[in-house]
Amino acid sequence: MSFSPSATNSPLLSTLGLYGRRTALRIHAPAPFGEILAAHLRYFDSQLPYPVEWSETKTTEHALLLENRTLEIWSIPLRHRVPCAGFLFREKCPPLNVEKYKIVKYGLTIAQITAAKRGEDVRLDTGEVIPNAELTYRPYAPRSYAYLSDTNFSAKAAGLCRGVDLLYHEATYAAAEQRAAKERGHSTTLDAAKAAMKAGAGRLVIGHYSSRYKDEQVLVDEARTLFPETYAATEGTTFTIEKRQ
Repeated sequence: MSFSPSATNSPLLSTLGLYGRRTALRIHAPAPFGEILAAHLRYFDSQLPYPVEWSETKTTEHALLLENRTLEIWSIPLRHRVPCAGFLFREKCPPLNVEKYKIVKYGLTIAQITAAKRGEDVRLDTGEVIPNAELTYRPYAPRSYAYLSDTNFSAKAAGLCRGVDLLYHEATYAAAEQRAAKERGHSTTLDAAKAAMKAGAGRLVIGHYSSRYKDEQVLVDEARTLFPETYAATEGTTFTIEKRQ
């Protein structure tokens, strides 16, 4: 999630407590948000049943924020009037699995199965060598999602998201309002489409529309003139992140 100093997400903090959360919540956000969060916890959510841990996200750096066995989360520098960062979520490539019926077919030992999982070819007792590709498979193709909000068009940010399967990018204004977008630190529909093209994204979701637009489909249609796989970020809509073939 991207934060600017003007918003706190206090309803979310309160709701998580009401829903019974007890484990720590870690928030990654630019430096000014730390002061806002501290004031909020002091005066409003002072009795949360779980700890809130804030980590500063440096808005000028592309940095690894979190990593576990299956996932990496990176910060993406954005170009807004106040410090702001986007986020990139990338699944790691899963380890190889060995086909069970191939284990039975070739009578593989534990040592041979382990070697196959390392990506090695397997030599049988007969001297026959079984190519690794015949024995193993990836359980899933790693997917990726980028969230870029509150920003002018940034070729650098788009480039850092290269190959992303699903890209969210703000599109506050229609293309005719390019000047206003630039002055206010926001993007137009065509800026978002250009970012998706630069990133080589699979799909683009646009949002953060100005209230002047009563029909968001107009903005979607405009973005689609450059990037056909564009969709509207509408409340309640779910997007499944699918790996492209």
